[in-house]
Amino acid sequence: MLADTQYGGQTFVAAAAFCNRVRCSRGRRSQLRCLTDWRGMVAAITFLRTLPRLPIALTERSTGQAIRAYMLQRGRLRIRNRLLAQGVLELPPTMNEYRKGRQRQAMRTNITQAERLGMHCERLETELERHAMGDWFCSEPWQTEKFSDPHRTCWVVLNSQNRPVALASVTVDAEAAILWSIITVGSPERWLLHTRIVETLIGAGVRVLLVDGPGALRLDPGLQYFQRRLGYRVAHLTLAR
Repeated sequence: MLADTQYGGQTFVAAAAFCNRVRCSRGRRSQLRCLTDWRGMVAAITFLRTLPRLPIALTERSTGQAIRAYMLQRGRLRIRNRLLAQGVLELPPTMNEYRKGRQRQAMRTNITQAERLGMHCERLETELERHAMGDWFCSEPWQTEKFSDPHRTCWVVLNSQNRPVALASVTVDAEAAILWSIITVGSPERWLLHTRIVETLIGAGVRVLLVDGPGALRLDPGLQYFQRRLGYRVAHLTLAR
């Protein structure tokens, strides 16, 4: 049952379809019709009840406090949605372990393509660089803030003409990190950027990577595929004591 509740599993697919129908329904009658879908309801209940729980260890540093505040946010009905059914990447001790296996073939292929196109990844060291890249990629001030926060680390992918084609923002604590955003122009640079971030996190001893988002069930199929190929699994999150 465990694998069946992960990305691509039958229970996961049925639960995601049911939850999205309920979420997109308008009006009480439409919602009640969704609730008559017994198979979808059973799939959603089974999915939520059988998911594993993953404890997240955080420090009292500003980075740990930022991740903790995010995880404890309450959504509709005062539910802490950021703890439920999240895509999470558990990092192995070495990069060689992360790269190996058939599941990582898409990642290796896209990285090779990006490098052949002359792309490379750089970490943005100064606040001025983060602001400049945020302004380059984002049209709204609230979007730029994701990259200008001094407690966040930013990476950029540059193409063969040294023009930025991808940007990411991450908060890194001792054992956990959260990926706030990845903005890309195309596909290969997204795989390259994510892999370089993972490589840096593994080197720093980070054990788990979280992602800012609506939760696994609400991700579009393209992002579900991306996370699945990168080794993410779906789990309920708890704060380690």
